[in-house]
Amino acid sequence: MPDRRSTIAATRWFYWICLIVMGLLMVQCGRAYPLTLSLPSTPIPLVLAQVSLPPTSTSTPTPSPTLLPSREPTGIPSPTPIAPLSPPEPQPTPMATPTPLPAWAREIGLNQSGAWRYAANSFIHPRALVVIDQTAYLLDSGRVLHLDLRHPTPPQMILTTGQTIDGVPVLEPFDLSSDGQTLYVLDRAGDVYQYQPQSGLWQLDRYDRPVGDLSSQYYVALTAADETRFLLETSYKFVQAYNRRGNVYAWPIAPSPAVDMGVADGYAYVLTQGAGQVGQVAKVELERRRLVNWTVEGEVTRPRQLHATLSALYLLDQAGRRLQLFDPATGISQTSYTFTQSISTFWADSTRLILAGRDTLYFVNQPEKNALIPGGDSLAGDTPHDPQWLANLQTIALPIANGRLTAREFQWPGAPRHYRLGIHEGLDFYWAMGTPVQAVANGTVLRADLDYASPSERQFGQMRDQLLVAGYTPANVLDFYRGRQVWLQLDNGWVARYAHLSSIAPGIEPGTPVTAGQILGQVGNSGSPSTQQDPNTDVHLHFELWLGDYYLGQFLHPIEIQEWLGIIFTER
Repeated sequence: MPDRRSTIAATRWFYWICLIVMGLLMVQCGRAYPLTLSLPSTPIPLVLAQVSLPPTSTSTPTPSPTLLPSREPTGIPSPTPIAPLSPPEPQPTPMATPTPLPAWAREIGLNQSGAWRYAANSFIHPRALVVIDQTAYLLDSGRVLHLDLRHPTPPQMILTTGQTIDGVPVLEPFDLSSDGQTLYVLDRAGDVYQYQPQSGLWQLDRYDRPVGDLSSQYYVALTAADETRFLLETSYKFVQAYNRRGNVYAWPIAPSPAVDMGVADGYAYVLTQGAGQVGQVAKVELERRRLVNWTVEGEVTRPRQLHATLSALYLLDQAGRRLQLFDPATGISQTSYTFTQSISTFWADSTRLILAGRDTLYFVNQPEKNALIPGGDSLAGDTPHDPQWLANLQTIALPIANGRLTAREFQWPGAPRHYRLGIHEGLDFYWAMGTPVQAVANGTVLRADLDYASPSERQFGQMRDQLLVAGYTPANVLDFYRGRQVWLQLDNGWVARYAHLSSIAPGIEPGTPVTAGQILGQVGNSGSPSTQQDPNTDVHLHFELWLGDYYLGQFLHPIEIQEWLGIIFTER
């Protein structure tokens, strides 16, 4: 079969050339727009070591029924061209007096901190933290938690999977942001919800789910500033800005996996990760969409979060072990701190810095804020986004011998699937029809669809109707789309699911023990809706790993998924 890497590379070059030409024409026509360290039973201050750095310069088979939401939501965006950025402006001359550090860093430093320790499994691996007045909003395990910063009380869940907002089912809260008054939540499907703390009401801010069968945009970060929200996209590599009137403008970013972004003082800062897990930050002047010839000094490795304020640009890197502060005007390093416990997210303003790790909030320079907080709703059982659990997972083989992991984020678990209003729950391996599929580890066959029959066009239409009415992909529809399947109960506790198979190997049936490397079936395209138009299209293996009710990659950022996939799978 053709070399996929060459094909992908050629496609990317073609895409960018078309993008630039389109943008130039539109401008001309006037249209340019981890590991967590367990803590003792009593709270202790977070120990941090300050390191001072010297200053240097992503075809409907039957007519569609009524699509949710039943009424038109506000903020539905219209298509926006992605215009190229203006050439970089000259790098600013470093100021004689650097931008003053935030007060908390200027006065005491990070060595003194208080800690609120919550009940075990209150939150496992927080992904985002936002503070509005004296209330913190924490994102963990697909839930938005409300934490009162005035009183050490158990977290209260205010949003989770399965709720509906303006008729839209919530799939997975994925990122948080705030303009200082309103909380904004990015769904993994691409929708954005807003929450008003004073009224406690939720509203749909942006509906992005049914954008088309062939769409494959994947938004991974959200930032709010004034009346504009910014979405960072990692499949096609761009930033989308929108407000209540719709899309405003968009611009391309570096062709690397997107991590996070922040906006402050009329500038946007975009964090990506390049080769060797090295982080890169681009600075863009928003008014003119001009790329600034600017860079942060020093090296950023395994980046996790970026936060921009008037006084500092914060970068959490080394997989949560280091926080770096840079001058936002010059990129000069102001200071750097290393942590003894892994910090998965943080929030800061000019007077406060709050760090979040497993079951703990750390209040920097507030040593008096120490408390043990029992009670509340805790997560039960093992979850596949728990760094402690993942760290103990033994390596397993790839499901295709001599295969390789895809480098495209949209083919990883957690990516949106717009054609069915849902989320991808596994890995895609695009290999030729009939390629053998193997057991990734020792285990027992749980399921083998030996009597599978290809669905009719009418059956595909019925399934399509179900998901459109529901507004997401119900479990029976998702199982239908997976086609012919084999499931294995692995000896390590995980369940491996193989989907879209063209055939199942002789002797593979429920209850049969298998060994790592044993052939289970062959790659195919069974269950894929696109086969109704072309029976030879969309040939690939869809592979999932499940731990209880959760799939591998759930609740994790793509950059973390990439890292863990590289650790868990061995290419053999």
